[in-house]
Amino acid sequence: KGHLESKSITTIGPPEVQIRRLTITDLVPEGTHVKEGDIIVTFDPIDVLQKLDEDKSNLSVLLKKIEKAEAQQQSEFVNLKINQEKAQLSLAQAETKVGRLHPSLYARNMIIEAELERDMARAHMQEIEGKLQTVRASGRADIEILRIEEKKLKSRIEEAQKDLDSMQVSAPSSGILIGRHG
Repeated sequence: KGHLESKSITTIGPPEVQIRRLTITDLVPEGTHVKEGDIIVTFDPIDVLQKLDEDKSNLSVLLKKIEKAEAQQQSEFVNLKINQEKAQLSLAQAETKVGRLHPSLYARNMIIEAELERDMARAHMQEIEGKLQTVRASGRADIEILRIEEKKLKSRIEEAQKDLDSMQVSAPSSGILIGRHG
């Protein structure tokens, strides 16, 4: 009578995934001779696939939002630049008009009106420049927030893909499969 003992034992457990409940869909029977790399247990991937599909769909929607936000910001910026050019032209015309009105040649009220036009043109110019800065800053902030969300979703997709890849457990080495439950 002899006593047989294994040269090495490798413990195999379920994959560490973000899903709470794993269901075995295929399991190699106990006592089966396996080679290194053989699939010995397969878990149902449906929950992981649903999460992966949901995250991919959310990423697609988010990328469209980013594209729209960038286009909208660009459009606002272009419109403000056009308004800025118009305001610069109005200001230049008003300054030229004030410069041409000599106090000894024109009535005081004409000079005052021209100075008011110039001051209003300056105020309008400053208003547009302020709007430009606001559009730049808020547009960048909005897009940056969306980019952060994009990174989060990409990370979740990467994790879900890793979870999906781990739904099949392979034999780490050749040998006989022995089940030990509990």
